[in-house]
Amino acid sequence: MIIITDTREQLPLEFNYPYVENTERKTLKVGDYMVRYKNGYIPPISFERKRKGEIFQTLGKNYKRFKREIELAKELNIRLIIIIEATMTSVLKGYEKSDLSGISIIRKLMTLWIKHNVYPVFCKDKDEMGLYIYEFFSSIGRLTMKGKSGYADLPTLSGKRDIPIIRTEGRGNN
Repeated sequence: MIIITDTREQLPLEFNYPYVENTERKTLKVGDYMVRYKNGYIPPISFERKRKGEIFQTLGKNYKRFKREIELAKELNIRLIIIIEATMTSVLKGYEKSDLSGISIIRKLMTLWIKHNVYPVFCKDKDEMGLYIYEFFSSIGRLTMKGKSGYADLPTLSGKRDIPIIRTEGRGNN
């Protein structure tokens, strides 16, 4: 598999794992990390990476922009997963540079999960984030090879299979 990393990701995760053949830098329409398998299949799933301070900023003053990204992911029928470089306990303790409380961030994350199917994943550090993404995409790859992955075998909710997920131009304020 090839891990696709968004070109705007400033400090990309490393993927030194057995089944990762390569990593590519592409401008993704949503999220920061996607995968392409040997057969060319790109499942409609993207990980949006956030560090602790970034999640407070994203769900605070940048919330409207982030909601637009969620809506774009829905339009493209891409499942967005927020992967956070902090434990839930750490987020609950708050962030000194934010007026938002930790519990308000957790509640927003849970609301996004319930209302928009944007699942939050908490990881203690960037190594754990890379491992989580690798294992997630490896599982889809294994299921796809066995013909059991709903992502590869079933049409998307929109009925479209070929979804343009990689931008050729920069991300706009759609």
